Amino acid sequence: MTRRLWPAVAVVVWLALGGGSAAAATPQFTKSDVEAMAKAMAAPWPGTQDHAGTFDDYTDNLPRKPDTRYGDAFMGWALVQLGIREGDERLIKSGLRAVSYAVRHYADERKRVTQSVFENWAVPSAYNLARKHLADDKVFKRERGRWEDFLRVSRAERSGIVFEYGNHWLVDASGVFETLASKLHSSRSDAILGGKRSAARSGAISLVNTRVPDLPPHGSGPFLFSDPPDNPLAYEGLSLGIYAHLIRELGGRASGRAKDTLRRAADALWYDTAPDGDSGYFGRSGEILWGAAGTAYGALVAANLSGTSATAAARYRALADRSFARLRDAYPISDRGQFFVPGLAIDVPGTMPWLDGYAGAPSMDGIALVLVTYALDEIKSNAPQSRIAADRSLARAIGSGRGRIAMVRRGPVWFALRMQPTAHRNHVGDLRYDSGLSIAKRQADDGTWHDIVPIRPTTKAPGFDSAGPDILSGNSVVGVPVGDHLETSSGSVRVLGGIRSSSGNNLETLRARYSATACGVELQFAAYPGHVYEYSAFFRGTKSPKRDGGKLTGAEQTVTAHPSPYKVHIQKKYGSANDPRLVRARMRFQVAKKRTVHVEMCCPAR
Repeated sequence: MTRRLWPAVAVVVWLALGGGSAAAATPQFTKSDVEAMAKAMAAPWPGTQDHAGTFDDYTDNLPRKPDTRYGDAFMGWALVQLGIREGDERLIKSGLRAVSYAVRHYADERKRVTQSVFENWAVPSAYNLARKHLADDKVFKRERGRWEDFLRVSRAERSGIVFEYGNHWLVDASGVFETLASKLHSSRSDAILGGKRSAARSGAISLVNTRVPDLPPHGSGPFLFSDPPDNPLAYEGLSLGIYAHLIRELGGRASGRAKDTLRRAADALWYDTAPDGDSGYFGRSGEILWGAAGTAYGALVAANLSGTSATAAARYRALADRSFARLRDAYPISDRGQFFVPGLAIDVPGTMPWLDGYAGAPSMDGIALVLVTYALDEIKSNAPQSRIAADRSLARAIGSGRGRIAMVRRGPVWFALRMQPTAHRNHVGDLRYDSGLSIAKRQADDGTWHDIVPIRPTTKAPGFDSAGPDILSGNSVVGVPVGDHLETSSGSVRVLGGIRSSSGNNLETLRARYSATACGVELQFAAYPGHVYEYSAFFRGTKSPKRDGGKLTGAEQTVTAHPSPYKVHIQKKYGSANDPRLVRARMRFQVAKKRTVHVEMCCPAR
């Protein structure tokens, strides 16, 4: 197959639109715009609350109440926080009732079992706000004693553990600081307000100032700040936002290394965020809205830190602005709450099977609303901003090991890929953690961006599967691509490694190249005699793509393969957080001699 060359006129037009430079850009969002967004995010929730105080979760069809473990506490805090800021009595009343419900419901259980770190952050945060601003409120006066008893039991569940790390450590540390700020005391030996007061404080400070700054590799380059070892991208934004909040909480006690780490994490998001603000395109919790909310808040804090250069600050503000745009465009708000992944706006029942079991509307929306409200205090009028990396030509790899990723922008095409699949026992086989092309987007004539290649679907784990290029035995996948090295060049990424069995044995050498073309992305991979290779393309909807030789067409997507696959096996009943229904086309290839297989994924211009 002959690769399409870039039309010279297209490149000229793109450069004229600013694609070739990092020139200053006009912000889409002022402080008043973000305030309006926060109020819109909060507005539906009081209407979903029942007489007991719990919020309805439209993604849960079970009769139990509450539907999510910390949803009432977190959304309650979010409504109190914004309600006080806006002087909105309806939000305040609803939030106080929700926190009170959570306190009553879990008061006894949390004395015996592991506590929710998100609840341990939300309740003291709401308490401290109410103590300061709502001391005479009837609901708070009536419930205050229960809230205080709840706080006297709170434990530091994660932040003091030094041999592991995950986003819950940051959440736990935030809860420790808020609980200590309550000025309460406890007689319990295991409580933050009791016998563990000093240990909890020192553990949280050590996490922020020492243990997190010890995570990045040496140097000053971008740090992909997420849950190890695979660094799912939604948690990159969440971690940035919560870590930024911890630095703000510590104030002058925050170390210089902590601030540098925050800037390095913001740098990584500046590189890996798509032109439309998408930064949650692989791994668990993929595309959940709090990734964009955390990115916006964390980027603004990084921009405002003393010691941040003017150039970096302008970049971080551009990242925040693009993340706010993503929140606006990809997550519509209904009368039942904000749709916390894009697929829910298309079909709630159809999207629910592809979500992680812990995901729920009050909890996911509550986290996002808290982070957006925090961001309001970081927005500076008329502060300069530039552009994000994806606004111009880009070929960059960041991260390490199983979290290493690469991003490419050329002309109207942007894409991202992972070097390796996960080996985590809980996620192996889940295509959200697959190696290879994670997502690809193309810019339409009107400037909007559309996914050429959908994000990978949620699939059952543990298992052994990949979109490929795989090696088959019969109909079973026996080898999946595992990259050991990435090389980026203008418009392309080369991946070198092996196609390996589930036990790690090398079945064949992996040589693959992903390149931007005039209409999308082309994969080229080396094929050898004696193997059956398979590559899977995913099409939106429920209809099988039409086949014409090596060309598959469906749902405004076209996939062209050369040589033509000798067989295309169609499988349905796939889906993702973005697309409730996906069809998998498994293209199979055999070669008589060593050659390159070409697979080009395109969408027509709009």
